[in-house]
Amino acid sequence: MAYSISNSNTAFSNTGIKFPQWAGYFRNRITYHILFWVILYLYNTIYIGFIIKNYEYSFYDFSLKLPFIIGICYFNNYFLLPAFVARKRYLLYLISIFFAILLPTILLQILLNKLVYIDLCPTHYVADALFSYENTLEKMFSITAIVFFTTGLKLSKDWLTQQQTIAEIGSRQLKTELQFLKLQISPHFFFNTLNNLYALVLKKSDMAPEVVLKFSGMVSYLLYESDNEKAFLKKEVEVMQNYLSLEQLRFGDRLSLDFEVTGDLINFNIPPLILLPFIENCFKHGTKNLLEKVDICIRLAVTDNLLHLLISNPATLKTQQPGTNGGVGLKNARRRLDLIYGDTYRLNIGEEDHQFKVSLIIPSI
Repeated sequence: MAYSISNSNTAFSNTGIKFPQWAGYFRNRITYHILFWVILYLYNTIYIGFIIKNYEYSFYDFSLKLPFIIGICYFNNYFLLPAFVARKRYLLYLISIFFAILLPTILLQILLNKLVYIDLCPTHYVADALFSYENTLEKMFSITAIVFFTTGLKLSKDWLTQQQTIAEIGSRQLKTELQFLKLQISPHFFFNTLNNLYALVLKKSDMAPEVVLKFSGMVSYLLYESDNEKAFLKKEVEVMQNYLSLEQLRFGDRLSLDFEVTGDLINFNIPPLILLPFIENCFKHGTKNLLEKVDICIRLAVTDNLLHLLISNPATLKTQQPGTNGGVGLKNARRRLDLIYGDTYRLNIGEEDHQFKVSLIIPSI
């Protein structure tokens, strides 16, 4: 998947003025905030007007309150919450928010009294506009309800943003670790295969050109086709066949290889290079320090959307024992399986009847 990143400015053809990219985000935030306050204003005025059967009163009342409410809400969301709640100073926050609501409410009452004095209040509003304990408490309560409503929205938004950030960081870390593991696999594979090629060149074998051709095909796959998150099983099997051909050329008659593949390979996807370390391991340990003929059996079958891989090779004193972490290839393969499949795969490694056996079952991805 290709990504295109641009840091160019956004141009408005009708004005010729260019704004930075963040300007669009900023304009969107302002639009959302304005829309929120318009909806809140209409809801409160219409709802309260319907309840008290006096829309003129409700519109007048909330129109005077709204500037104070907006000021308190933004002061709370962008100063008090970061300063106290984010630092878990809850008592200081409660004290601060109490006075942040009380002082503007007193100023609102003073404003109302001035409006009454100059006859700018509706007649039926004069009693509620008088400075009294009951009126102040009632206005504090209505303002507090909206302040805590916006506080809940702010905390919920911050929590969702934090969770999204955590998820994105986790995803990036997972991709980075998987890429690192694949980068570890490639040098390990190159080292083993180049050793095989070197042995043939020393013998001046006529098979060297064929080895180079097969090796170049595998290198091309490793460099250019293994960066995706998934690969066709058919392609992976072709890489495995090239690798096995190289090993067969290297060991000649000493190696008895039984490689069988059955099932639908075309419609099955696996992580790139997830199987090759197990194939490498059986040659690395199954042919070590042995002069006699070596029998290696590899069975790969796809049934019911599951891939079954069975490998057996002669067990030697230096063969990986059950329960050990194994070499670089096996450790990386096991780690990649854990990261990609979680608990949906099955891997059993052990020794039985002087045979070192690997059994792997994975679903398609």
